[in-house]
Amino acid sequence: MISHKSQIVLRGIWMSALFWPYTHGGGFHDAALLALTPLWLSFGDLWSSWILRWTTWIVMMVAELTLEWASLPSLRHVFITFSRSVLVLHQLSFTNWNQISAHIATPLLLIGALLGWHVFRQANNSRRIATLLVIGIAALAVNHVFWQLPAEHPLFAYAAIGLLLLSSHHVLAPLSRQGSSSIMASVVAALTIFVPLSLGWAGTPRPGHASLGFLGGNLQDLRFLTGTGATTGYSEGINHIGHSIVPNYNPVMIVHSKSPHYWQAEIFNTFTGKEWTNPGSNAVQITPEDSGIPLFSLPFDTSEVSTTTDTITFQAVNGHPFRTLFYPGVPLSFGYTPSSLVLYPNKEHFVSNAISTYRVTSIIPHFNAALLNHVTFGEYPTPPLSQDLQIPSNLSPRVGQLANQITQHASGPWQAALDIKHYLDTHYGYSFHVTPTQHNVVNHFLFNDKVGYCDQFSTAFIMMARSIGIPARWVAGYAPGQYNAHDHGYLVRAIDAHSWAQIYIAPFGWIPIDPTPGFNIPDLSVPKTSSSSSSQTSLSIPVTLAVPKVHYNPPPGVSEHILKTPTAKSAHRVHPSRRFLPVRNILGFLLLPLVILIAVFGIRKRKYWLAREPQSQAVSLWRQIKWWTHFRMRVPTKTLTPREWLALWQAEMTSDVRESRQLVQYLERGLYGPDSWSLDDAHQAQHLWKRLRFAIKKSSSRSQAS
Repeated sequence: MISHKSQIVLRGIWMSALFWPYTHGGGFHDAALLALTPLWLSFGDLWSSWILRWTTWIVMMVAELTLEWASLPSLRHVFITFSRSVLVLHQLSFTNWNQISAHIATPLLLIGALLGWHVFRQANNSRRIATLLVIGIAALAVNHVFWQLPAEHPLFAYAAIGLLLLSSHHVLAPLSRQGSSSIMASVVAALTIFVPLSLGWAGTPRPGHASLGFLGGNLQDLRFLTGTGATTGYSEGINHIGHSIVPNYNPVMIVHSKSPHYWQAEIFNTFTGKEWTNPGSNAVQITPEDSGIPLFSLPFDTSEVSTTTDTITFQAVNGHPFRTLFYPGVPLSFGYTPSSLVLYPNKEHFVSNAISTYRVTSIIPHFNAALLNHVTFGEYPTPPLSQDLQIPSNLSPRVGQLANQITQHASGPWQAALDIKHYLDTHYGYSFHVTPTQHNVVNHFLFNDKVGYCDQFSTAFIMMARSIGIPARWVAGYAPGQYNAHDHGYLVRAIDAHSWAQIYIAPFGWIPIDPTPGFNIPDLSVPKTSSSSSSQTSLSIPVTLAVPKVHYNPPPGVSEHILKTPTAKSAHRVHPSRRFLPVRNILGFLLLPLVILIAVFGIRKRKYWLAREPQSQAVSLWRQIKWWTHFRMRVPTKTLTPREWLALWQAEMTSDVRESRQLVQYLERGLYGPDSWSLDDAHQAQHLWKRLRFAIKKSSSRSQAS
């Protein structure tokens, strides 16, 4: 059996596995330390004194707040933040509670951890452990399906530790009391833990499904029915930027290209304070005769900007065909032209009927940053671009003041744009979780929340650029993705959905710039050679752009076969189940010593537990009785005997004398008698003490009522 203190710490680790997904949803500075909050709380229970216990808990929670907020919190600030978080939760529906920012979520998580620990610390029998095991597994699964919180590894850890605790109470303890071999008890306990886990872990994952995919397949529709469908990914016509999103790693397309580009979908130039819109424009039907010339006006001057022409193939994966056609640069023509292809010129947006593959030939601009840097304000005339200087009436004047302050030393528009980008990089954090607001999103992002994702960064950049007279517009699409050597293309996932900005700098035209931390436009360069052939050679080296750390690695449960193109050969692919082998080996090496320790511990401590456990139950109950008597009667109980306690009890309390005498008989037999308590004795003694205490509480409440 595991010692009492070891079980306390183990319960802390157990709850940490359940707590871990809540802190790794994004936005927290020290997510790993915050995830271990229940473990730190369990250390407080190692003290026998309640003063030291609560001191440990308070110190731990203050330390967690200090690390998360980067300063020692005052009581007033904690109270205000907590009150604010409660108000925010009240305004949101339950399914949208994951939209609050990490800053105001921290005290809520810490309080939740403290309340949760008061439940887990009471898990000292098999019934309570089993109940928490079932509830915890259900909570992990529901959080994963509805909020896309990570679940695979926390679920395994939570199940393993829960089964270990369950076997300790349900298998080891009874076998030890019956005098069974400790080795046999340890083996049975180990089998109780590892047989069910091994059966599930060793099974080959179903093709095309991540871990917990069976839940995603059966319950995914519930996320949309309950309004929690805000996930990463491009959706035509959805341009609201003030809500939180959850990461979605599902593959969207494979792009066969010689070099990485941003895959553009559409542009917008009118901002309302909450969303991007465009004035209505006439749709243009694209026909084969249109091929060979730019399908919309070139947004740059080819006499000032060097260009190359490239043909790129887009291939949909996971059975979701294209309706919006993505492209880099300016398309000249589309191959595999669908029966219906429509262009909205004002948005530079191509819409087709559902197709799974298409090819686009585009003019790719390559901008020279050095030339852009030499352009000064007013050096070249700028055409009228009033729509691209639009500022909503609800934008705070502080935005323009901040932009002027940031760019006061810039001599030209490109320098000013880089100054704004640098300021956003260094003063704001990247997070999928933002606090909802009923007002202007840019005001809220710049001066209140100060965290966001690409939509907030790009929109704030555009508003600041426009406020100092630089025309700018908003672009939606996908980032380049990650190069996949097997498929010779860039794998683009839903999490790569992105937005960025374009600014107008005469005489060059519209220049793309990405103000989101960690992202950079790949075409902001000059081809290394002037000849066409050498230029193509220099661009043929596959590149994967660096992305910010918040773009987490794909979950291990994603099977590799979903990354294939229909023409790709699979002879050299690793079977999906083999991807789990390193993890299994590591877990095996970690858990094998634990099994050995349990066996050795059982051998060495068998006699100790057989001799001490029944008496320890009597001693523990007697300590509870003395503590309660001291607290209730205000009398010293350090040297009190059971018979002296009986006299005090009968003199002070009006309860059943027969039951109090029976309890004393059990105590004397367990504390001083030659025979230890049986399981039935321990149960009866606990039951008597519970009845006596309940009778006192009941009589006290009646006397107060009268």
